Amino acid sequence: MPIRRMKHMYGKMSISNKISICEPAKSVFNIPSRVNNFDNQLKIKPITKENDILDFFKKKIVPPKQSLKPKFRTVSFLIDISSSMTLSFGELSCINAVKNKIIKLSAQLQKKDFMNISTFHNEYDKICSATINEISEEKINRISANGTTTHLYDSLYKFLNDITMTMDKHYVIVLTDGDDNGSSEDSIDALKEKIATIKKEYTETKIIFITIHSHSAIKLFCKKNGLECYVITDEILFDKYMAQITKELTIIKS
Repeated sequence: MPIRRMKHMYGKMSISNKISICEPAKSVFNIPSRVNNFDNQLKIKPITKENDILDFFKKKIVPPKQSLKPKFRTVSFLIDISSSMTLSFGELSCINAVKNKIIKLSAQLQKKDFMNISTFHNEYDKICSATINEISEEKINRISANGTTTHLYDSLYKFLNDITMTMDKHYVIVLTDGDDNGSSEDSIDALKEKIATIKKEYTETKIIFITIHSHSAIKLFCKKNGLECYVITDEILFDKYMAQITKELTIIKS
């Protein structure tokens, strides 16, 4: 049954057109389309249902959930291939023990994580720079130790300039069995400046020395330049330190 709606106009009462009782009621309030004190962007509409209120707060007030998807990581290996790396280290040679640990670590990373591998003796040589799924075990196993002297600091300086630095997690790992015996003083000074710059500008980058047996000069260099130095004397210690590095690389911060 229709009803009549009253409307006031210029102090007199008039009767509006008939409307159906089933027709949804229209708002009689003149609500502005924008409200300045609410970010100047929120359009206000009449709220007619209880669910509308819930939807409003879900969409406008509740912050989005934080993604736990890990960022991509980079691990860079600089490997000593001087002839002394052919000497035995437990059941394997030093160089074969190193290659096995690199392959084992790479298996724990994501396919789109990045790996750099370079080698050195008296010369520096870039082996590969690619994502994990693009680096085969065969390529790593082809690395052989047949070099001469150990130009450690010259090569590390070249390596740090060669690899791409990012703001994501990045571990630079130097694997050697001997102290430097051929780098120039100029390159050592340049390396110290380079390390200081990396530590200041790329806080997620960590430079680690892993030395087979103790080498006092390397330990002193690391101490002066704020770098980590792990000394390995057997396979058990090597596994322990590589497992620690792998864990740090793969951990996801919430």
